[in-house]
Amino acid sequence: DDVKWARNGVVATVINGEAIPVVQNRISDAGFKDLVLIPMGADKVFVRSMEDVDAMTTFNNAKEFFQLVFSFWTRWDKDELRYRRGAWVRLYGIPIHAWNEHFFKLCIMDCGSFLRADSDSVE
Repeated sequence: DDVKWARNGVVATVINGEAIPVVQNRISDAGFKDLVLIPMGADKVFVRSMEDVDAMTTFNNAKEFFQLVFSFWTRWDKDELRYRRGAWVRLYGIPIHAWNEHFFKLCIMDCGSFLRADSDSVE
């Protein structure tokens, strides 16, 4: 039953590492109130329908909308995904003129990928 439940879901990558509650609200506001996002870590979410409908069918029927929210989506498969974890990084002692997105991307180049800069930090 668990595998059947999971196969009705979709694993999706959120664009620009946007906050999951914001994405959930955007999807609900667009009329997809039966879709629920379950965070999987980093920028990945598991999307399922509360009405036991195949989520992939919903995605395919509204592809243009979901391309605004997700950069990639695929049907769930236990062997397909590798595990990733997100983390906030705080750096002390960095001169203020070095603070930009390019600098932070360089800081994490060897250990992962850059999700996004916090909007308060950018300003």
